[in-house]
Amino acid sequence: MNIDWSKKVVLITGSSMGIGYGCAQVLGRCGAHVILNSREKTSGLAALDKLRSSGCSAEYLQGDVASSADIARMADRIAQTHGKLDLLVNNAGVNLFKGLEGSTMEDFDKVIGVDLRGLFEMSKRMLPLLKLGADASIIHIASVHADLTIPEITAYCAAKGAVVSMTRSMAQELGPMGIRVNTISPGFTHTPMLDAWLASTPDPKATMDRVNGLHPLRKIATSEDIGQTVAFLGSPLASSITGINLVVDCGLTTRLMH
Repeated sequence: MNIDWSKKVVLITGSSMGIGYGCAQVLGRCGAHVILNSREKTSGLAALDKLRSSGCSAEYLQGDVASSADIARMADRIAQTHGKLDLLVNNAGVNLFKGLEGSTMEDFDKVIGVDLRGLFEMSKRMLPLLKLGADASIIHIASVHADLTIPEITAYCAAKGAVVSMTRSMAQELGPMGIRVNTISPGFTHTPMLDAWLASTPDPKATMDRVNGLHPLRKIATSEDIGQTVAFLGSPLASSITGINLVVDCGLTTRLMH
């Protein structure tokens, strides 16, 4: 993808692996200075070394998006070091495979705290820096579960649905400031989390074949596919796009089960 992100400062939460790291790879190759973030420092620094070894400009900030103190510290550090932010990618999230009966209120609060409140507070605290950026934007990473979902995942789909709705309101509020706000909703994506799920099944290859067969393109997305979408949606090529939820799922949600 030939999009120039040079001289742009990008913060990607939850970017030590998976979709977040895929976004970092793509944006770094496009010339952005990428700020990686994760709760766990060891994996975060390992991701930083790998990204730098590929020739990308990057740094790492440890922090939990569910912590107001951590968010404030990250905002202060970016202000001192860079004085602006051009793109915030709110990717950090947690999942919970529990339904209404099986979930505790502590379970619910944890998912909402990371997947919804974390996005809200990150956006709020980074807004002064985004105002100083060039054609700045915020991209939330939600999920196809925002619109179509399955049983026993109640808190997660509630959070992701709220993110999509919040995006529409934020786009209206921040648009007059020159800041665009959009959501990307991935479906099945090749990540370490998917690999762990496949490994837990009796026949991982058969499971993957079944999953691929659910998709019109007969494949699922990679983390870099999501990163390429972020690179486009955050760039001047998408300068008239704000307030949308862009589904990237290889056609999964086009299918009516019968």
